[in-house]
Amino acid sequence: SGIEVKNKISRTNTALCFVSNHKEMMEHAFGKNVFGFLYKPISINKLKKVLGEMIGNNKCLVDRFGKKIRMSSILYIEAMGQYSTICCENNEIHFSGQPISEHEMNLKRMGFLRCHRKFVVNLSKVTQVQEHQVVIEGVYLPISRRRVCSFKKEYSLYLKEYSNWVESI
Repeated sequence: SGIEVKNKISRTNTALCFVSNHKEMMEHAFGKNVFGFLYKPISINKLKKVLGEMIGNNKCLVDRFGKKIRMSSILYIEAMGQYSTICCENNEIHFSGQPISEHEMNLKRMGFLRCHRKFVVNLSKVTQVQEHQVVIEGVYLPISRRRVCSFKKEYSLYLKEYSNWVESI
């Protein structure tokens, strides 16, 4: 049963969401790794919300003081010499001991892309791409001339992949 699976993997970092017709099982379902309990038939909006929480809450960066930063809250990362600044929602700023090149390499598969020598952006937070600028929550960040074509191409691929994922749900 799903409850047996939850108990066996409770010491891992595996995210779970229960989908069932049995409302009486809900109290047994909750635990450390459980992000939701959905009743059949499933509402698409509820499923998207739970999946977003599972994905966003399970992925974190750690700033140079050891504080965890949810990936889903990161807007962009800015180079500051050998270090970098992680700019998040609600004007939160964190300092990282890693150079921007490491963030670029580690985060590319997670929807982050370098647009300029000083900036790596979270593609899910981009609201507009202009000729040589990307807009994230009203902040205009430059896209370097040599990266304009590749950035726009990668962003288009990201949007296409995201829209296919949303359609499949």
